[in-house]
Amino acid sequence: MKHLTVDEILDFVSLTDLSRESVELAAKVNGHTRRCEQCRKTVCAFQEIYDQFVRYSAEGSFKNFISEHFSGMTPSASGEPDAPEMSR
Repeated sequence: MKHLTVDEILDFVSLTDLSRESVELAAKVNGHTRRCEQCRKTVCAFQEIYDQFVRYSAEGSFKNFISEHFSGMTPSASGEPDAPEMSR
């Protein structure tokens, strides 16, 4: 099974418009994450980070923030995504 790309996940969690492309992306991500636990966990981790970013950051771009801090993130040897630890 081909996993979602980091760009697809970033675009999905940071959707701000309702266009044909965004609806297609949402359908693709939601459909894939129903079948793929690894990508579901990655999307959830990115969503938590995005929610915190929006809550605590008055400026900047989520995509730039993630790209600067997590650009090399790939699935680990165990098959689990190398998602950052979340603090609340």
